[in-house]
Amino acid sequence: MLAAGLSILLTPTLVVLDEYFIDWAGWLPGWPSLISNGVIPLAFLLLTLVGLDEWFKSSFKANLEERILAMFVFVLVALLILTIIGIFFRGAGMSLVWPWEILAH
Repeated sequence: MLAAGLSILLTPTLVVLDEYFIDWAGWLPGWPSLISNGVIPLAFLLLTLVGLDEWFKSSFKANLEERILAMFVFVLVALLILTIIGIFFRGAGMSLVWPWEILAH
C-alpha cells in the first residue's frame, strides 16, 4: 500500500518537473542527446528505485520478497499513471495539457 501511494505521489510530480523544470539537454549543451536525454534520466530513475528499496529494507526491515513486491507495485502503479497521463494529458508535440483544453480545440 505504501509503495502504491508513493508511486501515486512521485510519478505525477516527476512528470510535471520534467515538463516545466528539468532540461537535461539545456543544462548539458555539448553532450550527445543519448546521454543527456537518455542515460542520465534513466540513471536518476534507477537510483530512485534503489534508494526506495534501501529505505524499505532499513526502515521497515522488509525481507527480499517484500521488497520485490513493493518495487513491483511501485513500478506497476507508475506505469498505469504514465499510461493515463499519456492518453488524457498529452497534446500536440506531447506537451502536458489538461483534457478540457484538448476538447476545446
